[in-house]
Amino acid sequence: MAENFTGKVLFANGFPAQNVLVRVFDKDEPGKGDDDLTINPGRSDREGKFTVHFEPSRYLDYNTITTREPVNLLWDLTLTTRTRRIPDLTDIYMPYLEFRYTFNGRRCVHTAFIVPFQTEFRLPEIPPFPFKPSVHGFKFVNNFSGYPLPFSIPNLPALSSVGKAYGLCGGMSSAVYDFLLAGRSIPSDISTPTQGSALHTYLYRRQVDTFGALGDYITKFAQWMVLPDDTIFGIQKRTYDEFEEIHAKLDDGNAVVLGLIYVSGRDSLEIWNNHQVLAYSYSEISATTIDINIYDPNYPQRDDVAIRLERVPVGTTLLPGVPPRKRTVLGFNCSQKIGEFDKNIRGFFAMPYVPVVPPAGL
Repeated sequence: MAENFTGKVLFANGFPAQNVLVRVFDKDEPGKGDDDLTINPGRSDREGKFTVHFEPSRYLDYNTITTREPVNLLWDLTLTTRTRRIPDLTDIYMPYLEFRYTFNGRRCVHTAFIVPFQTEFRLPEIPPFPFKPSVHGFKFVNNFSGYPLPFSIPNLPALSSVGKAYGLCGGMSSAVYDFLLAGRSIPSDISTPTQGSALHTYLYRRQVDTFGALGDYITKFAQWMVLPDDTIFGIQKRTYDEFEEIHAKLDDGNAVVLGLIYVSGRDSLEIWNNHQVLAYSYSEISATTIDINIYDPNYPQRDDVAIRLERVPVGTTLLPGVPPRKRTVLGFNCSQKIGEFDKNIRGFFAMPYVPVVPPAGL
């Protein structure tokens, strides 16, 4: 018997996704091809709501078997070939929704399994929102009093003592984007929020989110700190590779939280002296130079902060062939520009970001 499925499809930040084509399929084993159960596809409206009409019984696959049987067991025992279709009892009903839509001129497909009581679905993309630090950034500087952790840190021989001030650069970079995507104005506070306040608690939680589920991005900071700078396996080459994914997101009008490597593991183990910022656009200054415009929580209300990238050769590799040929490997030599002031950056990578609705009352 045919059924209707009604739901809502949203972008990753919770905004409705309009004009999304929705069909229902049944997941089959690889190589078999999934079954299209759709009778009438759904189309999301301006609120993201859709209804798709489908037939669940279409999921069942059949196997064709051939047998040799008597024409008639009672009267004619002459063998004949007969073909039968029998249900495939190993075929399990696994329905899923397929969403087809256009995002920034690019055709996209997203799928999600149908599970009990779920009627809201999120696409992975975020619609573009223009960002400007002087408008959408926090008005206070990234300098919080006290200790960043709820316990003391011992003084180890290789580490300097942890001071009584700390930063929440990753939390602030994520939070300003949260406010923008939620369509809310940034808090008007000009003083750094005190520890335990609602805003501080929210920023601290967003800081922890940037570390990854198991703190894997803390590990990534540590790994990049010990890399050499200008070799084919160094931090400049890895930054060059990271930018391929980063600029694709920026091209879509989406901001990206970046982890900046300031510190070399040869000089210091102070991983907390690295930094996080929010990249919101970029521009090609010349054939070899790119500027990434950033919101830096250390420099509030400033629209003149950027990361300058200079394409530089970092080595060569051999291409297969007779005779083998050399290929130049490129990397990025990076610096941070704060107005007329420059600060060296060894490299950077994209940090995890999933939109969160800021708490009410902030």
